[in-house]
Amino acid sequence: MAPLENASDTSTSTVSANSVTVEPSNPLYLYPTDNPGTIIVADRFDGMGYGSWRRGMLIGLSCKNKLGIINGTISKPNVTSPLYEPWCRCNDMVIAWILNSLEDEIRESVMYIELTAKLWMDIEKQYGQPNGSKVYQIRKALSSISQGASNIASYFSRIKKLWDELAYSITYPDCVCGCKEAYQKLEEDQKLHQFLMGLNDNYSTIRRNILAMKPLPDIDTAYAMLVNDESQCEAQALVPSFSSESASFSTSVQKPYTGSSPAGIQKSYSQKVNFNPKRANVIGKYCKKPGHTIKKCYKLHGYTNIFQSTVQSNRFKKPTGYAHVSETQSLGPTDGCASDNRIGQFDSKNYGFTKEQYEHLLNMFQ
Repeated sequence: MAPLENASDTSTSTVSANSVTVEPSNPLYLYPTDNPGTIIVADRFDGMGYGSWRRGMLIGLSCKNKLGIINGTISKPNVTSPLYEPWCRCNDMVIAWILNSLEDEIRESVMYIELTAKLWMDIEKQYGQPNGSKVYQIRKALSSISQGASNIASYFSRIKKLWDELAYSITYPDCVCGCKEAYQKLEEDQKLHQFLMGLNDNYSTIRRNILAMKPLPDIDTAYAMLVNDESQCEAQALVPSFSSESASFSTSVQKPYTGSSPAGIQKSYSQKVNFNPKRANVIGKYCKKPGHTIKKCYKLHGYTNIFQSTVQSNRFKKPTGYAHVSETQSLGPTDGCASDNRIGQFDSKNYGFTKEQYEHLLNMFQ
């Protein structure tokens, strides 16, 4: 009976060991939202920009408390251990996350690696080691980078990414002479000059102001000054400006009437003047007046015909707003005659003279 009791005890302990519960604080714990399709970083790694990809993966795995799986601090337990199955699930989950962040060609080369720590180490050996060709490519990109059609923020992001990749690809020796701060200042000034050289020509004024500062500001201060200048230029571009081509108003000047006409005539008239800079440069060949063409010359064609053709053509034009000012031209003592502001309409009853005299009177005011 004793062996049976021992067997029963062994079976009970094995069952309890296999049904161990992993606490949420344990790195082997998987949350209900964790799944193999989870994306840790936004952009897949294609062999370029390993430093930024590695940084994004470390941040994502740290948030999920899984850094111990990739750095080997949480080793694989024995098969008989109660944590063996939780470790296997966690290991496979992290491998799936890493494979999801790799391009197809790179993923195929590491697909059959079973341990997360070994997978991470192989990627580090292939792409994380500094080499001359990678440093050459980064320096070449920095030498030809320019703002182009980008704004200041986009241009700064592109050049800063290259700076970070270069800093990751180069291993600087530890300073033992105490000139570390001076060396960092020289490197910061070099980045500032490189950043200012790629700006467009419309930032030449603010660029000269930055270079004239003693000592030179850091890259963050220069970036803030450029963004502020860019915002001011965009705000000024949104202010509406007055267009003289759309301005049209009426005006007139009193002129003494020297012609012969019946006494007691008073006429009220208005004249619209369109200040168009394009028409102001035109001089009539026949009448020598500004803004007149042969087609619309009053002295050559007569006022009535020109006016009628203008009225007919204006029927098909969109109405434009203008200020209308009416002034009175004194022709003699007033006798209560009604004034008429419509040019081109003749009524002998209202004015008391013939049509030819009326046209002659209007031609004198042109």
